[in-house]
Amino acid sequence: MKRLSLALLSVAVGCAGCNHSPARPMGLLAPPADGQGFQISMQMDAPAGGETWQCLVMNMPNEDVANINRVESVQTAGLHHLDVTALLSTTIDPGRYDCNTLYAQHPELMDQATLYAAQGTAHSQIDLGPGVVASVPPGLPVLFEMHYVNATANDIHVEADVNGYTIDRKDVVTTISGMAVRDRHITIPPMADHTEWTRCVMDHDVDLVLVTTHTHALGRDAHIRLFDGTNVGDEIYVNNMWQAPPLKQFTPTMHIAAGTGFEIDCHYFNDTAAEVDWGYLAKDEMCNLVLVWTPGDANATCKAVATSDGILDP
Repeated sequence: MKRLSLALLSVAVGCAGCNHSPARPMGLLAPPADGQGFQISMQMDAPAGGETWQCLVMNMPNEDVANINRVESVQTAGLHHLDVTALLSTTIDPGRYDCNTLYAQHPELMDQATLYAAQGTAHSQIDLGPGVVASVPPGLPVLFEMHYVNATANDIHVEADVNGYTIDRKDVVTTISGMAVRDRHITIPPMADHTEWTRCVMDHDVDLVLVTTHTHALGRDAHIRLFDGTNVGDEIYVNNMWQAPPLKQFTPTMHIAAGTGFEIDCHYFNDTAAEVDWGYLAKDEMCNLVLVWTPGDANATCKAVATSDGILDP
């Protein structure tokens, strides 16, 4: 198990079955058994009365292609979010960064592929089902980020352990891919109810595995509905808990034909005297649709074709 210490904060990387790996002290979650996966971990301190958002650039510890069939994480309760993002089209030196600064310097980070995310709850788990895997190449550069809003009078030590459980290559049936559809043009008037929506269509046939949404504290509810390219149809997901959005898994998967897709709408109530716009911080807002599908075609995308304000990102 490999360990990297940075100043007074640390990230630990463990790989069951990797060579020459010293033991790491037990954290929140025991790592997978030898030969059955790997663990990545991150820790940080969140000062009292503040918002802490830290990013760690690292390489995944697997020495061969990892066929991840299940992911489990345990994190400090109340964590706004943790993300593990594959750095596929950007290069950033390994190390720890302030995420505000890093995202400002590298706006392309918003377009990288998220491998895993958890929000709000102290324990999260995704089981992709028999033979379905996320295929992770060895040494993949990733961004591990944690965001915590500490409204208390005491400093809080924040940590997270993420386990990836693998299956043998001979047992793999198909791989997953996915994306987040983001509306980056949110404007919520003061003292008002307000709804933002986005519609997207798939450019390839896919089979939907799971969905979720993401808003911040003004979000009262979010809905996902099917969209046939012209008309909005049945609701397939609702989220009434902005701080801990549920993850909906489709068993069996739901077939989505090319040219059809989804609508996400996010309903907010702004009880402040100030306009609130899109942004990364807790004082800002978001309206994100998260999709995971099979097969793992990296070229498939759900392209936004209409929004509530008529603005489409290129």
